[in-house]
Amino acid sequence: MQEIQSSRSEYLPSIDSREWHLPGLEGLFDRQFRLLREDTVGQLRDAAKTELERLQDPDTSTNYKQKRQTARTFVYHDTEIVDLAFDTSSGMEMVIAFNQPKELQHKSTAQRREWWEGSKRLGHEALTCLLNAEGSVTFFVVSPPPFNTSKDTIAVPLHQQYNLWLDDRRAYTVVRPIMHGETSKLLGQLLWDVGQDSSLVEFPGVLLPAFRSTLEAMQSMSEALDMPFGDILAPLSTSNSPDLQFSIMPPVYATTPNFRFDLSSITSGGSALHLVLGTNIDDTIDRLTRRSTLDRGQAQAVVQSLSRSLALIQGPPGTGKSYTGIQLIKVLLANKLAGGLGPIICVCFTNHALGQGLERLIDEGVQRVVRIGGNSKSECLVNVNLREVSQRLELTKIEKSDRWRLKVQTQREVEEINHLLSRTGQTRTDHQIEAHLAAQYPQFRDQLFVAVDEDGFTKMQRRRGKVIDDWLKAAPWGFEAPRTVDELLDVDVHEMSGNERLKLYTLWLADIRIDLLDKLHIAMASYNQAKAQLDAVCTEQKLRVLKQSNIIGLTTSGLARNLDLIRRTGAKVLLCEEAGEVLEAHLLTALLPSIEHAILIGDHQQLRPHVQNNNLSTESRLGAQYSLDISLFERLVQPQDILAQAVPFSILSIQRRMHPSISQLVRKTLYSHLQDAPSVDYPEVMGMRHRLFWLHHEHKENGDKDTGLSLSHTNDYEVEMVAALVKHLVSQGVYSTKDIAVITPYQGQLRKIRKSLSATFNIILYDRDIEDLRMEADVDTDTEHNSTEISARLGSSVRGTLLQALRAATVDNFQGEEAKIVIVSLVRSNANHEPGFLRTSNRVNVLLSRAQHGMYVVGDANTMSHVPMWANILDILMQQGLFGRALELCCPRHRDTPLQVTMPDDFVRIAPEAGCDLPCEKQLMCGHACCPSLCGEVCPDVKFCQQCGSEEVKAIQADMVMFETYGSLDLEEEPCIFTPCGHVFSLSSMDGIMDMSKHYETNPTSGKITSLKTTSEPFSSDELKVCPICRSPLRKVARYGRIVRRAFLDESTKKLIAWSNRTHTELSARLANDQEEILTNTRIESTRDKDLTLRGSLEEQLTTVKKLKISRRYRKLFSSRSVVQLFADKLRKDEQPYQRVHDMMETLRRSQIGADNSMKFHFPSSELQLREYLQATSLLIRCDLILYSDVVVVHMKQGAARAGTVSVETTAQRARCQQLITDAQHALSVHEEAEGQLFWAKFAAIECGTFDVTLEGVAPDDFLHNEKVNAEAIQRLNNAETVCLRFKGPHRGLIEGLMEEVLDARRMLNEGVSTSEMRMVVTAMAKEFSGTGHWYRCANGHPFTVGECGMPMQLARCPACGAGIGGQHHRSTDGVQAAHDIERQFGRLAI
Repeated sequence: MQEIQSSRSEYLPSIDSREWHLPGLEGLFDRQFRLLREDTVGQLRDAAKTELERLQDPDTSTNYKQKRQTARTFVYHDTEIVDLAFDTSSGMEMVIAFNQPKELQHKSTAQRREWWEGSKRLGHEALTCLLNAEGSVTFFVVSPPPFNTSKDTIAVPLHQQYNLWLDDRRAYTVVRPIMHGETSKLLGQLLWDVGQDSSLVEFPGVLLPAFRSTLEAMQSMSEALDMPFGDILAPLSTSNSPDLQFSIMPPVYATTPNFRFDLSSITSGGSALHLVLGTNIDDTIDRLTRRSTLDRGQAQAVVQSLSRSLALIQGPPGTGKSYTGIQLIKVLLANKLAGGLGPIICVCFTNHALGQGLERLIDEGVQRVVRIGGNSKSECLVNVNLREVSQRLELTKIEKSDRWRLKVQTQREVEEINHLLSRTGQTRTDHQIEAHLAAQYPQFRDQLFVAVDEDGFTKMQRRRGKVIDDWLKAAPWGFEAPRTVDELLDVDVHEMSGNERLKLYTLWLADIRIDLLDKLHIAMASYNQAKAQLDAVCTEQKLRVLKQSNIIGLTTSGLARNLDLIRRTGAKVLLCEEAGEVLEAHLLTALLPSIEHAILIGDHQQLRPHVQNNNLSTESRLGAQYSLDISLFERLVQPQDILAQAVPFSILSIQRRMHPSISQLVRKTLYSHLQDAPSVDYPEVMGMRHRLFWLHHEHKENGDKDTGLSLSHTNDYEVEMVAALVKHLVSQGVYSTKDIAVITPYQGQLRKIRKSLSATFNIILYDRDIEDLRMEADVDTDTEHNSTEISARLGSSVRGTLLQALRAATVDNFQGEEAKIVIVSLVRSNANHEPGFLRTSNRVNVLLSRAQHGMYVVGDANTMSHVPMWANILDILMQQGLFGRALELCCPRHRDTPLQVTMPDDFVRIAPEAGCDLPCEKQLMCGHACCPSLCGEVCPDVKFCQQCGSEEVKAIQADMVMFETYGSLDLEEEPCIFTPCGHVFSLSSMDGIMDMSKHYETNPTSGKITSLKTTSEPFSSDELKVCPICRSPLRKVARYGRIVRRAFLDESTKKLIAWSNRTHTELSARLANDQEEILTNTRIESTRDKDLTLRGSLEEQLTTVKKLKISRRYRKLFSSRSVVQLFADKLRKDEQPYQRVHDMMETLRRSQIGADNSMKFHFPSSELQLREYLQATSLLIRCDLILYSDVVVVHMKQGAARAGTVSVETTAQRARCQQLITDAQHALSVHEEAEGQLFWAKFAAIECGTFDVTLEGVAPDDFLHNEKVNAEAIQRLNNAETVCLRFKGPHRGLIEGLMEEVLDARRMLNEGVSTSEMRMVVTAMAKEFSGTGHWYRCANGHPFTVGECGMPMQLARCPACGAGIGGQHHRSTDGVQAAHDIERQFGRLAI
């Protein structure tokens, strides 16, 4: 807190060695610690300080917005801790509630969920800070859901009850404090209900595990100063010859007498080969090159790395860094016993790189690999995880006994802690207070709670559960000073003034809270002690596993977290992959005191380490003086200090990834020594004129930041162009899964590209697969479910292969990856020529070195040309004719045909079906020319050759209009179509049969197709188009593919509609019968459920209802609901053919030359996309309404003595209603729109009807929310009436019954109490009073009743709004009026 409030700037050491104040290792640790801490904690400090200033002085913080704009933080206001629980794995977890962001106002639940998940805010392990105006600061991390709930782990249900998107007003996130000491402070604040203005600050991209353990490890290492290689990493003096490289000694274990490295593990056939240190190693390198699969550079790197205690290997793109590392590990393992090496530690910065490396080792047959950390997505690494291996380890009897005993003890303590936590919100209840009084003040307990007095008379029973509340309100406040607590100990509680009662009550609450907090501290201390002992037992198990392993794989942060455990393994060898991406501080912590041999493999000319604060990066002018993103690898091979000596390193020189035309881009700019292996002479890219091209454009990047991240950028032109190019490449049919990759610098662009590719590939896969699916399904018009099943299978096929067909990633996440074809979207195009992330050669290097066969760059060269490396790249491309404003495509069958595209729409028009529009020029097996009509059609069998075919073939009637034979046709003038079923038709006659003129525009002179007709609409085909002779499907005829497929969709759509209407009618009748059976079932057993609370998601609330004793009443209803849910699922928008048709027609629109929005195709029957689904959804919501209303009514009919409280939250249900309304408005489905408004109001009536402002814990915001919901419900009913009024005259029957439901809903909302609820209230009151009493209304119009003599004698609060009600001395309080209308309505009610 002092650091946050301090105005003093932090001291940050620069890279200038002349300014360093500490020498050697001590100075190295000090500098790296300070810079890393500033990069992480520094921005937290600054952001927290800014928000704290606003909280403490909101009026004078005029520069708050300016400061917030410069900070990468998100701030959430009006926060409070609303729930908490304890778990064995996560410890204390708390739920923090805050206001939903303004962007989510008036959004549906689905839209809120999409926004939260898309924004990546408050993700797992995200670091947050809770601040309040009093200066309290608490750091949390967002807690992920329980990974695995085993039988000995108590699952915390918080994640099932709370999330960010369900509630329309408040968002909820589950967090845990990062410091154990903070728990007590937070519990105290909760118990004392400290209500202060507070905010939650999130630091996106800052993950606590990524730096906390490293900082703590560096603090520990700076005290011991026992890190190896100190004379190299931090020499105490500068060399007299800084131009000379360091002389690196061999590893200590390799200097023992007679030690030599056995290299036979990597030689061909295991031939004998040894490396003897101190001899001429060049000869060994030559022999290793000849006898192994290593090239000269790789063999040299292996031998030199074995000869140096600190070895560095630079591997340019595609040169086999990982392969070289694996060979080194195989050699080291072969010499493990001879050198006493122990396990080899393989460390990487990211989980992804670590997983890839360990997978390769396992594939190479390496045994006893152990992976530490649980963030691996690889299935083959699951069984080698330390946790899994430790659980399989055979334990001793003592270990088994100790572990079982400690697990039982920790579980018992957790149960006790959760029991105590459950009491934190109940300190005001009668039960808690009575228990406290019985123990501490028995006389007060007898006076308040004992039903029989000392004389044997029965006391009047007050409201059950409201004894203390009634006692506090029963006496006047008093004008005299209250007596002291000691004086009150001898006074009867009923003889105290209101002031004295409150004083005593406050004392009791304080005692209860202090006692509860003390018990919590004791329980948590016992838990911590038992947990520490259990962890010690587990640690010993893990240590045994690690000592027996060959490879220990973990991330740098994972090593820092497990530093003590790893140190105890005695490992002597450390190998770090991608060392150029690892911050120096992270790598320093990996250099354990026992390490004698460290091998760093990386490339300092590719991606540098990532830093949070750009002002500490070499990429900024200010940050260059600190250069925190200079890795240890780069500092050693390329020192920035002119007085420092460079460390010798090996360089890999032969690349096996890129075609030479692509590798030249990095060879001519960065790696002059880079050579191409013979294996990179790849074939040409199918469908493209050039394998390498820069498509230049000047379409500006989007000005709005629509991605949710302020540092992200997008470019819509590039999104569409990339999607079109990907579609064209995939349509060639030669590129398999993962052959194509799309990379871009920005997450925002990546998100848009993925979304666009999803829509595009739906169409492509649909065009390719639908005919095969049709043949497989063999559509039967008599099967009612058939069209739905086909649609579901189509949807599944399409979505299943969508992004599996290619990879899309940001540049920073694609290092180490490769693909046959890479498409690059540069994004940036602006007047300021600001290239953004791509200003550094490191990132450009990675971007341009991922492709094997071909690479296509889409970007504005004017923006990029101001960067030196980009300027060099552009010069290379321009000189070779690989740059331009038009991208040249290539027909695989007519390579000389010029095909150029500049806009996304050009692909469909210029290269239909990924080919061209010329006749086929291939030859048949007989040597004569082929005769199909268009490029891309399948060539016929040789028997159909017009020149050498049989007379029987030539006699086939091919022209269906002029009745000419196949042999008489001039194929130059009249090409033919050969169907898969073996028939022959002239092009003109077949075009007529297929109604081509109905779907396509043609050139009147040449007869060639020029475009698609914009008037072509779905559902207009009269029949499926088949062969006119045998009626076989025209599959694989590319010319008619779209017509055939659209006809199939039309037929499927019609069948789906018919089946849906029939099923809806049946289910409606079934639901009506279920409802009638429930309403006529007057036999109601006691619920035995004292309080009824329905909160959380819909699924959670339904589960609660199923657990009620009365759930048997709803067995048939639940069964019907399951059927209706299944029905609705089958009719979801993405499961129907309608959406497929719409997408297809939209693609056809894009094929028009100069198409714009005015030409955009509009669905004439848009309701068909959603109408059936809306009907099913409406039916499902009706089912829930029946259930909820009956559950509430049945519970309230139990009577006041048994019913307890009823609380129903319908946020989730109302969100479903709103989604129904929105979808209905979009589909112009007026009936379902009115139903949605009506359902919303009914659910609101249920929620408002169960709201009681007098219950403990009701906040002012809850009351305001209730009023808001009530008012909105009335408006919703007005909306429903407005919608219904659209139906007039003969159309009135369409909304028959809806108006009556609207009137009934108004009665439910009538002044806060429905008619049925009024009857229940009167019935309940009769059990406490001899008569009905009299009805009144509060100042806000809400009704209530009083008993006794019929006039008010006691002050109270209205349960609906909190206004004053009742009165004193038979006089009503101000604003209260008699409710004669209610008395007239219920005056004759028999009680």
